[in-house]
Amino acid sequence: MTDLDTPTALPTTGLPSTAPRAIRSVRVEVVTGPDAGACLRGAAERIVIGTHRTADLVLTDRTVSRFHVELEITGDAVHLRDLGSRNGTLLDGVELEAARLRGPTIVSIGQSELRIDLLGDTVTLELAPQERFGALVGASPVMRLAFARLHGAALRDGHVLIEGERGTGKDTAAAALHELGTRKDGPLDVIDCGMPALEVEALLFGRGDFPRSPAFAGSLHHGASVLERCHGGTLILDDVGGLARNTQRVLVRALEERSVRRLHGGDPYPADVRVIALSRRNLRVDVNSDRFAPDLFEVLAATRIRIPPLRERPEDVPLLIARVLGELEATGTAAAAELQTPESLEQLRGAAWPGNVRELRAHVEATVAANGTPAADAHTVPLVDGSLPLREARDRWVRYFERTYVAELLVRTSGNVSAAAALAGVDRVYMHRMVTRAGLREKLSRDRK
Repeated sequence: MTDLDTPTALPTTGLPSTAPRAIRSVRVEVVTGPDAGACLRGAAERIVIGTHRTADLVLTDRTVSRFHVELEITGDAVHLRDLGSRNGTLLDGVELEAARLRGPTIVSIGQSELRIDLLGDTVTLELAPQERFGALVGASPVMRLAFARLHGAALRDGHVLIEGERGTGKDTAAAALHELGTRKDGPLDVIDCGMPALEVEALLFGRGDFPRSPAFAGSLHHGASVLERCHGGTLILDDVGGLARNTQRVLVRALEERSVRRLHGGDPYPADVRVIALSRRNLRVDVNSDRFAPDLFEVLAATRIRIPPLRERPEDVPLLIARVLGELEATGTAAAAELQTPESLEQLRGAAWPGNVRELRAHVEATVAANGTPAADAHTVPLVDGSLPLREARDRWVRYFERTYVAELLVRTSGNVSAAAALAGVDRVYMHRMVTRAGLREKLSRDRK
């Protein structure tokens, strides 16, 4: 029987808005198959079952994929998700991609059957006492749980894999890990693995003369690799899933040997580098499909940290808005007043935010910019001024159009935002954002009284 490790508890300060997060225990038993009798019992947010040795429950069934199925425990249910397995996951003979399990359930993977039981006992995951880690902020339980794990990773020196959707702040978390970690005085570099494969290979291993990025188009690398230059420091690999398969193979060897050999031979150069890998995809799915090397995954995922999307922590929206307003030096402005009304905050908390924190920041910046235009300008057709930069001239016309258009819609619908959204052919939440951005929120509130 296997027990999951409980995360190390951190001292807490009892912040009023966040309580420790309780996770119910789960029991997974192999009922039939080569591993019959094998059992896992424990509590964790996610449990992975497969044949790879880093899985939580490791099976020997050769018809089971490396990372076959993932169980996510939330409240009184277990959410099962197939990880792109080779032979699928079956429930009563029906193949599943995802399912919500409420009671004891038997599922089939490969030649094995698993019984999954959600138990009554719970384990409390202690949260970090602080509401920030580096430049990341959040008071929600899911973010403070992430902060606790980031804090633990900063105290260690191993490689880290940070996963999360686009715009969640993975790059910010990686920078903070370096700044607060044991290698903070060493060099730091970043490679976008989504660049052309040959350019990425040249940067990593010193193969050829390629510009590092468009921002450094004039500086070529003659021989020396990023791994050499980051000796004793940190290398951030953004979008690590974009690495070519051959590059992955060479990188594994360089990280294991802590040295790199250039293309034209010669003695290896020392490359004692800590890698922080960022991915918006589930790399376990890529391992199953052979797009990502299992041995590189094992090296990088010694510590895995997930940054949750904004929709999982809506209570953090007011804190994030206040943070962006402070950075823009717009705390006491009309834009701040518009954004921080109870009605506006309610709408913003309920938005989907597919672009996550990055999208919220863009919304706040646009609102501040729109409110920076004098009231008279909002009602006056802008002049075509050739002395202005294109972006500024265009923004004036966009602000004028949006305000005029939204104001007209609200007049036609007697202030009914849902009806205005229907007329415009946009989502109601998006129309609420346009109302705020156009500086019409206060007028709309007055008209309703």
